[in-house]
Amino acid sequence: MKLIWQRNNTPEELFPLLETLSSEYPISESGNGTILSFKKVESDTLYVNVASKDGKALISYSSVAAAARGIGMVLSGLQGENKATFETVGIMVDVSRNMVMTVEHFKKWLRRLALSGGNIVFIYAEDTYKMEDEPFFGFGRGGYTMAELQELDRYAISLGIELVGCIQTLAHMAQVLQWPAYNKVKDTENCLLVGADATYKLIEKMFDFWSQALSSRRIHIGMDEAHDLGRGKYLTLNGRKPTWEIMTAHLKKVEVLAAERGLKPMIWSDMFFTHAGGGYYNPNAEFPIDTADEIPESVSLVYWDYYNRDAEFYAKMIRCHRKLGRNILMGSGLWTWYRWWYDPWQSERTIRPCIAACQQEKVREIFFTMWKDNGAYCCYDSGLAGIVLACDLCYGVDDKKLTSKRFAAVCHADYDAVILAGRMTIPMGYELVQEASPVINPVTLLWDDPLSGIGYGTCIQMVPDFVSRTLRQYDELLEKLPEFCDSNEAGSFSFAISLINAVRQKLAIREALLAAYAVKDRTKLHNIAYAAIPAAVAALHTFEAEFRKQWLAAARPQGMECIQIRNAGVAVRLEETALRIKEFLDGTIDSIAELEEPLPDINGFLSVGRYDRVAMATANH
Repeated sequence: MKLIWQRNNTPEELFPLLETLSSEYPISESGNGTILSFKKVESDTLYVNVASKDGKALISYSSVAAAARGIGMVLSGLQGENKATFETVGIMVDVSRNMVMTVEHFKKWLRRLALSGGNIVFIYAEDTYKMEDEPFFGFGRGGYTMAELQELDRYAISLGIELVGCIQTLAHMAQVLQWPAYNKVKDTENCLLVGADATYKLIEKMFDFWSQALSSRRIHIGMDEAHDLGRGKYLTLNGRKPTWEIMTAHLKKVEVLAAERGLKPMIWSDMFFTHAGGGYYNPNAEFPIDTADEIPESVSLVYWDYYNRDAEFYAKMIRCHRKLGRNILMGSGLWTWYRWWYDPWQSERTIRPCIAACQQEKVREIFFTMWKDNGAYCCYDSGLAGIVLACDLCYGVDDKKLTSKRFAAVCHADYDAVILAGRMTIPMGYELVQEASPVINPVTLLWDDPLSGIGYGTCIQMVPDFVSRTLRQYDELLEKLPEFCDSNEAGSFSFAISLINAVRQKLAIREALLAAYAVKDRTKLHNIAYAAIPAAVAALHTFEAEFRKQWLAAARPQGMECIQIRNAGVAVRLEETALRIKEFLDGTIDSIAELEEPLPDINGFLSVGRYDRVAMATANH
């Protein structure tokens, strides 16, 4: 469907939007097609209405972002009224856990978010930006330059999207603090040294950078999970002081530095609840009487929650936040971390109650984090399915058919296929996962050592028939997904297929190896060493090629080495397994020691997806 717009009957504020979208979508000022017209309406939240008839479409809109959603609706063949209860809806893109999107790929994401109706993007960058006279910021990490961020900012503005820097000014600074150049500002491996002049000079540089890089005067200054604050160099210099006292003193200084540059800070809220006692997710928290007074009035609070599945819990937490008397934003989560593919199951079961609670409690701003914890190995583009769904739900649209149509038009991919591929994350079937349980994740099986089998053994302890269920599930996916193997606009299906195939073979090898070794079946052991393992290594190399292809299509090369080293280690360990079997068969060794050592009762799902939890038992030594 081609869309035609005319300057003489289009509000000038929409010119940049239409011109920017025309680089990819069938939108033009001339030719034949559906004629677009626009009408600005007043609304205190995001609102759009599309009325189409006789080759014409009238888009009534409240903001540029809402107009963009209207254009997305026309491209999708949809019409009607979409009204959000929110002023801002958007995402947070993590560029700190290995993978930094190229500028061009980031623009592609901005276009898709705009056509879904989103109007804010947080760029989570701990140290992945390049500051003058700070050579270790972004070193070896693919960090953005100021010019690149300014380019992205201009592009986002044309689409009605606000870019906001999301940085760290206290904890989560381990990547840069590893360098000796930062010893003067280092408290612990993770935290900056509160009270040191050098610390505040560094933060001033950060604020100067972001205030010039982006137009938004808002900035997210982090300060979450500072659990080891004051326990390193600070303790030596100042003696033991309450964490809360150290943090609030720091927050006040940082807020002044932000204000001097016209920046309005926001902060993750978890440390305030930790101060109240009972942990972060305590909806009945009673804050000490002076807590609110210690938070500067200009600081907004971001309630982050990617785990809970009950709307009333979210509502109680929101009401508890309001006791602190500060503006509140909601940070929910689209699950792209500890996973190879977007997880629709976990995402939907958390964002739906979260959105419902925010609507009930009249929270006006919401964004959906897309973390890359443990190395950014997720095929990140698959998360576009979550973005389209989350925006639909925020605009009051809860109809899979409508979401699928929008996804096809906006992302050029099959929504059902992306969701189907997401079933790789929970191979034993959704029905077995308890409400509070972590999911069984195929990363556990790809990186699980083939001899020690920590991940494999943990899965068996949780679900005794895990292997048979998984093999059936993966066989089904390998049967259904190949018809989409040429699609890579919203996740590479060739990547997904090669991953599932490699994991399936590796799992089958472990199952067969244990059974054959238990009865010393020499024929089966021979087949494993000389046939099954070489085939699995070949499948792993095929997967590695697909992994590399989808990574470099979206991101800078820095960071890819981390995952490639892990994957290469799996191949070496498989070859070592074959060698050990051969040595056992020819009498060089009397036994295979790892197979003689049973796995103790894990008593819970230890290996939720972290490489260092399953690749070896000696990871921290």
